[in-house]
Amino acid sequence: MDTDNASLTVEQARLNSMLTRGIVYSIVWLAGFGSSYALYQGLRARRMLKLNPLLQGNGRAWWCIIAGGLGVAVLCAVVSVGIFNALTQP
Repeated sequence: MDTDNASLTVEQARLNSMLTRGIVYSIVWLAGFGSSYALYQGLRARRMLKLNPLLQGNGRAWWCIIAGGLGVAVLCAVVSVGIFNALTQP
């Protein structure tokens, strides 16, 4: 029983550090790459939470997914406008 608690504690610590990095990178943005990383971490965290319902961090995982997704959408819009402007120049 102690090994179950120990493995759960290790997995929760791993999830917490992963989500903390995701939140920080979603806020920093880093020209879109931070948001991409946050989205990736959020999706990984959701997968971990589905596999082990005893873990906590669902709200932070959704934060990473939503904030990262919005950042990626902004990056795609900026790149699309840049490409469009480059193609329409005489």
